[in-house]
Amino acid sequence: TRGAPGKDFMTGGPTRARQQAIQDISAKFLGGYVFGTACGLGGGQDERLMTYFPEVFILTFFLSQDSKHPQLREPAWIIGARMFFIGLDGSARFNLRLELDSDLPLSSDLKLIEIGGKIHNISSSTPFLAFMSQNQDFLDEAAYNSGHRSFEDMHEN
Repeated sequence: TRGAPGKDFMTGGPTRARQQAIQDISAKFLGGYVFGTACGLGGGQDERLMTYFPEVFILTFFLSQDSKHPQLREPAWIIGARMFFIGLDGSARFNLRLELDSDLPLSSDLKLIEIGGKIHNISSSTPFLAFMSQNQDFLDEAAYNSGHRSFEDMHEN
């Protein structure tokens, strides 16, 4: 909607559809540039989702195979993840102040799930799916912004 956030798959807060999967359309890896490579969150979906989903953040950090830039390979399907904070919208244009979601279930949403022959209590609130999209800077906009590429070059791509 014009001038205000619409409802989308990343909308947080008490009106968010529970048990709806969150999709992170990322570059090559899940994790963005949150782990010591940039100040602030930046405008990327990866960076913001790592903040709103601390369980995904921790998994990304501890399961990474890259010691300098902890990130997970994709695709990744993380069950049991919870959006701990409210204030996020899918466009990342109308983000509100980061606040703890007071309606977040911590134990009432646990379901018995069998994985690998073992039974686990897993949150059913928000499955988290991350998959790769190799279209970042597909048009080489950085070259256009620096004057090394014309709009016509971008149009031909």
